[in-house]
Amino acid sequence: MMLDSQHTKWLTMSPNVFVDIIDDSLMLLYNTHGGIIKISRDEKLINLIKMLYTPINLGVVKYEILDKYNSLDTDWALKNGIISIEESDVKPIICLPILNLQKDINKFDDNGIESRLQLIGSKLKYISGAFIRLSNMRNKDNSLLRRLRSIAATQHPCPSYEDSAASLTLDQLRVIIDNLKFTSIATIDIIFSSTSLEHYSYKELIGLLSKYNFAYRVHLYSEDYETIVTSINKIDIKLNLSFIVYQDRFSINDKSYTLNNAYHCNQKYLAYDEQDINSNIGVILPVWTDNNQEMFSKYVYTELSDIMESKVNFNTLFRNKKINSNFFGLIDVTPDGSVYAHGSKQSVGNVNDKGFSLVNVVIDEFKENRTWRLTRDCTKCKLCPYRFACPPVSIFEIQSNQIKMCHINYKEL
Repeated sequence: MMLDSQHTKWLTMSPNVFVDIIDDSLMLLYNTHGGIIKISRDEKLINLIKMLYTPINLGVVKYEILDKYNSLDTDWALKNGIISIEESDVKPIICLPILNLQKDINKFDDNGIESRLQLIGSKLKYISGAFIRLSNMRNKDNSLLRRLRSIAATQHPCPSYEDSAASLTLDQLRVIIDNLKFTSIATIDIIFSSTSLEHYSYKELIGLLSKYNFAYRVHLYSEDYETIVTSINKIDIKLNLSFIVYQDRFSINDKSYTLNNAYHCNQKYLAYDEQDINSNIGVILPVWTDNNQEMFSKYVYTELSDIMESKVNFNTLFRNKKINSNFFGLIDVTPDGSVYAHGSKQSVGNVNDKGFSLVNVVIDEFKENRTWRLTRDCTKCKLCPYRFACPPVSIFEIQSNQIKMCHINYKEL
């Protein structure tokens, strides 16, 4: 590039490039406009990028400094628009993308978390979704069905099968929904089964739900769909309802039930092994069972090619640094009244607790970080340069205790 020698030459950092440096020895450069990715271990390029990102430089340094950092990787960065050469009488202004961490509760150590929590304002606004299980289902005749559907319920919002019965009372449900009125939720997810209403009628349930200005998304198995929809339609109370209808290898009404056109319905199929995948079409939800790793390896694990082809934007990359979008803001309520951060195995409260409030649930989850802020740099993926370009930690990884469902070996990069 020929530049007018009368003007000052500058090296400028592209504001379109996401930079992640690990232990000062491994760096990801990700051009969010073109999807170009570079993994570098080159000390000179790493130090040059670090210098460009210092507050005093703000993405711009004198061109002459390049002599100290010449390398093959630096040449690549220049040729691919990661770094540019500009000429100007005055220092160019580059607006580098930087996270606003004023309200980040990780900004200080654990001793300062209380003051950080005060800064984030209303706690309830962080709750954006709730999955409420009205009851457990029971099936004493088919132990395999009970086992697999119980496992599925830990990974997807489908009805759960248990040995012992449990059911939310109307009073418990009322407490939960009263708390949800002050959150960011527009639609409440209710997990339903034919045994959900052993302690109260459809009319009592629909009457309670109709008192609130929410839409409701009902999750159920196909064998319960017609019974439940028919019972709801007999009640002269209108609700904003939609349905998620689950099927699996045990579903007996695969061909005999018909969807009611009055409601928006989505059908999903639970896959416990590769045969389930091959024999079905549509939306397939894999279920980790501890003995189907081959299926997950083939169909679920992240490949390097997935990242190369995905073209992730800055919002997603920065989000992946701070929160887990699979879980953040979501809560689970079980039939015994226990409340969990979505995907977590540890309860953060119970509707029956004296003075129960979802505010305390949010505060406890922010402090303990079970799932909402479970990012890949909190796991064994923390040394991988693709940690923020990869999908967030999934429910399968948590339930299987196998964090890192991918075929990427960063040590070989």
